[in-house]
Amino acid sequence: MIAAEPASTHASGGAAVSARPSLLSLDRIVKSYPPSVRALRGVSLALRAGEVTALLGPNGAGKSTLARIITGVEQPTAGTLTFDGAAIELASPGAAVKIGIAAVYQELPLLPNLTAAENMSLGHTGQAALSVWRPGPARQTYIRLAAQIHDAPPPNAVVGRLTVAERQKVAFIRALSMNPRLLIVDEGTSSLSIGERREMQDLLRNLARTRDMAVVTISHFIEDALSGADRIVVLRDGLLALDAAAASTTHAVVLDALTGGIAPASIAASPSGGPRTATGRSAALEVEGLSSPGIRPISFAIDLGECVGLYGPPGCGATEALRAIAGITAHSGRVRWNGERLPPSSAARVLRKVVYCDGDRGKNLILSWTVGRNINLPYLFRNSWLAIPNARSERRRARDIVSRFAIKGAAEEPIRNLSGGNQQRAVVARTISLGPPLLLLGDDLTRGVDVVGRSHIHGLIRESVAGGAAVLLYSTDPAELAELCDRVLVLRDGAIIREIGRGDISVAALEGETQRKRHG
Repeated sequence: MIAAEPASTHASGGAAVSARPSLLSLDRIVKSYPPSVRALRGVSLALRAGEVTALLGPNGAGKSTLARIITGVEQPTAGTLTFDGAAIELASPGAAVKIGIAAVYQELPLLPNLTAAENMSLGHTGQAALSVWRPGPARQTYIRLAAQIHDAPPPNAVVGRLTVAERQKVAFIRALSMNPRLLIVDEGTSSLSIGERREMQDLLRNLARTRDMAVVTISHFIEDALSGADRIVVLRDGLLALDAAAASTTHAVVLDALTGGIAPASIAASPSGGPRTATGRSAALEVEGLSSPGIRPISFAIDLGECVGLYGPPGCGATEALRAIAGITAHSGRVRWNGERLPPSSAARVLRKVVYCDGDRGKNLILSWTVGRNINLPYLFRNSWLAIPNARSERRRARDIVSRFAIKGAAEEPIRNLSGGNQQRAVVARTISLGPPLLLLGDDLTRGVDVVGRSHIHGLIRESVAGGAAVLLYSTDPAELAELCDRVLVLRDGAIIREIGRGDISVAALEGETQRKRHG
């Protein structure tokens, strides 16, 4: 056993947190991974019924490790857990579910070949291994729970055909079906639109109050935490950096706890749109009558040195458009790059410096490989097919990119050992480091990345644009688009319905488009 280090107790300086009795108490929790990683270094925390607790922290701070301990996926190296006044040892996820602990994880453990209702029914306690699954009751349960969530997939939807945001909703419904007393939502709203995130906040708050449930939301959205939670808890370097009542805490205090007081100036204030200078360059990407499943014929053009945003809810057609332009999915219509029609295959388009990257890191990484091998993977396409890889240059390149992008992990270690946010940094790093003139960035590229890493990635995108790249970016986060884009194309039902030009891009303008969609 390893002794716990004294935990930091950065007090809120405001109103005290709730005096409600604890449902789950964690006392000096330590988690170590051989040979020398200490993910948690003596964390003490009380989770109370009827409260929503927002758990924040930089990538690698120990948030997901703490969630896995609470849900029985992992066991602590030291420390004790008390649930409803009794000491407990959670030897498995089943043991946690049995006492009323459920979770929605950042990486969604759903079976792609099953329907939404079938996935909901998996893993319920008390279900015999050889029992017959009854589709009728399961379907009715799913429909009842899905009615609480805007645009939830239907019960017969095959999960493998759903977007990341839709899969998140299925995972949330599955967790609710277990009637939990304590619910952990680990980045469970990261791919939802801002309107859907607010609806989820309202739902979680209502569940906590009406069911006397303890809710923990793990997120990188500071404003969401301040507006949707009762308490703010920040972990940094495996220690407790802040435990405060949300009502008495500010954005600056949370940011200080997250960064240790060394936040870059670029994230000290909220991003805002504003007039931008036109590039004055001729169009480099010309899309004419592009059509594929999920997209009606759309046409637009992008200059070199310009970042154009795509905005709309999941399923609006933005992801399909990006994948079609990258050559990942078949399409009709013409895609011209620097005056030449692009060949149909994605590999041939990569050779012409057209590169796609998104926030679904599960499809972008080979988890059994090292960080370095994953980073070097695209270079096999960019170089001659007959070229023999140079191990020394690959190691040098990987170490340089790990350092440049502040990836918390060695180039030689398996990428599965990295936190989700650091895995995503690696995905983005290998794309931007190629220096391609056309970057197709989709499905919430910075999903799961902490506030400092997100600022770093945004800076690199801006550097790419300043260096003459053309960027087409899809995000459901208005603040991200307002910060980065010269123009924004608003999509609905597979069609471009509006363009927001320079000088008119703002969070308020984009949120207005969301409200127009939801109420019009």
